[in-house]
Amino acid sequence: MKWFANISRIIVGLVFVFSGFVKGVDPLGFTYRLEDYFYAFHWNSFVPFALFLTILLCTIEFTVGVMLLLNLRMKIASWLLLLMMLFFTCLTLNDAVNNPCLIAAALAMP
Repeated sequence: MKWFANISRIIVGLVFVFSGFVKGVDPLGFTYRLEDYFYAFHWNSFVPFALFLTILLCTIEFTVGVMLLLNLRMKIASWLLLLMMLFFTCLTLNDAVNNPCLIAAALAMP
């Protein structure tokens, strides 16, 4: 059973490192997505901070992936992993059910 936990830790770590790196290479693409969410949820005051939040999220995601791969501070890494996965799972579920970004884009059309 320990081998299964280690393989799972390595796979999730690789996914987080890859995802954080890919988002970090093009932070503006993820910034636009965050801005869409802010507009859709009527959180317009957060739009100026979208680039900063993008860089922060990419850094945290990459760091958690490295922590998992190297088996460093697993208690902190596990909590961060759980919080990030819960938040983004709920956000994705809401996006799939309600599609708020499509609604915001339709409202923005002339």
